[in-house]
Amino acid sequence: MEPVMIQTGTAVHHSGEWPRAASGGSSYNVDYILVTDLKKSWEEARSFCRTTYDDLATITDEDDNSAINSLDQDRDRDQDRFFWIGLHDDVDSWKWSLEDEVFYTGRDRGYRRWQGGQPDHSKGVERCVAMTNEGYWEDHSCTLQKPLICYDENSKSMYVLLAEGKSWLDAQRLCRQHHTDLASVTALNDIRAIEKVLRDNAAVQEFWIG
Repeated sequence: MEPVMIQTGTAVHHSGEWPRAASGGSSYNVDYILVTDLKKSWEEARSFCRTTYDDLATITDEDDNSAINSLDQDRDRDQDRFFWIGLHDDVDSWKWSLEDEVFYTGRDRGYRRWQGGQPDHSKGVERCVAMTNEGYWEDHSCTLQKPLICYDENSKSMYVLLAEGKSWLDAQRLCRQHHTDLASVTALNDIRAIEKVLRDNAAVQEFWIG
């Protein structure tokens, strides 16, 4: 089970560094909510984010990644904690759960912040992405139960963290039902926004993003 980072309006480590990071900015107002009170698979997390908010978090540059990572600055960094984001492997091509074309205007869909050695497609089943509390991303089996981050386009904070474990698909359904979708991380500001959500959720190690 992993917490969820919700995007309102995929794993990332708390150090916040990505070897293939792409810089960029956007005028699109993005809020992130880190959900730590439930854990879901990636699918469950996406469903939750889309239902309750907008979608799982989308990250398109370092600003997005830092904004998301800042949601949990008071977490215990001695423990690796992951949460789902919206990135997933769709037929051998990594893509974000959030399908809103307006959101991506001026943003980099190809922005990635992989942990060293990631993605590794371990055993050929790791097709969903979780972000660690250090701001790095890792691919995991989509059926693992993790917290999630939902994006909510109508929320001031943009991201919602749900700590009850969900699979990635369940997380996506949850986010789409209650928000907008799982969070997409496309900039450093996204990471910083997520870090703010994580600040009061020290128990979250990693969570699903979109």
